[in-house]
Amino acid sequence: MIIAVRSTSVVTSLHNKGSFDAPALRLQTNGQSEVGGDLAALEALGEPAVRFTRFLLQHIHAVVIVLSSRMMNYVARHDFNLPGTQLIPNGVDVSRFSPLHETTSFQERAQIVVCVSKLRYEKGIDVLLQAWSLVQKQLHQPSHAKLIVVGDGPMRAQLEDMAQALGIADSVEFAGLQSEIPAQLYRGGLAVLPSRWEGMPNALLEAMACGLPCVATRVSGSEDIIQHGVNGLLVESEDCQGMAHGLLTLLYDPALALKYGHVARETVEKYYSLEHITDIYVKLYQRIAGRGGSVTGEIASSEIYHLPT
Repeated sequence: MIIAVRSTSVVTSLHNKGSFDAPALRLQTNGQSEVGGDLAALEALGEPAVRFTRFLLQHIHAVVIVLSSRMMNYVARHDFNLPGTQLIPNGVDVSRFSPLHETTSFQERAQIVVCVSKLRYEKGIDVLLQAWSLVQKQLHQPSHAKLIVVGDGPMRAQLEDMAQALGIADSVEFAGLQSEIPAQLYRGGLAVLPSRWEGMPNALLEAMACGLPCVATRVSGSEDIIQHGVNGLLVESEDCQGMAHGLLTLLYDPALALKYGHVARETVEKYYSLEHITDIYVKLYQRIAGRGGSVTGEIASSEIYHLPT
């Protein structure tokens, strides 16, 4: 996201071409604008898009907002040369996404893995199915372990066929789109996010807010949220064997899973609650508005969000 403020009169655009709207917005509002866009998506558009965006941003008063430390490095690597860059991640409603008040014992859920995801290539569900096939081969038979995939997308039919071909269809449920995500998360004892790439995954934050231990790939956002071996497990993307090992670690050790889940909830409450993140944005707007829309060195050099350590 790019915040470009020239006064307290604000126009907001939050989509991939947001930064290209800057000249038009400035004309329409006499230079009073806020522009939001997805810098991380620029790479897919090619180097000309990166250069053009860099040129535009150098001609507006802007604070670049990135969602993760990897995005922060991306901005620095492409030399956007802006006076202020702030890392502010997504937030989650910790009252809606909260640990289940046990009506069933954890042991009844301990062998159920939940994955909330769009069924698209970048989400890596195909890798997860390969990992789940390895998990099933390692577990004592007959296994009661089950994988629930919540979500829909263009790869659903292909993934269902893949589950059949791998011989794991009986242990995989494709639940489709669901409106009550907390209820779906409560079905499981742990969660998994096998993405090939991410920005800042809300699905991971929501699962951790519900007190679920998580296995996630070491991609943007996830690598900031999860401290490996403290509040969850990280594996390399597209590594089905590593993912299977992570899942088996938690399936074999419910006590460890409970421990990770407890710390995961604490992490989200402290660093990623919606209230906390909203307060940070308010603080940033107040800093900029208090200087007549000027992005000063103080804003540039003063971090207003600190990643978990």
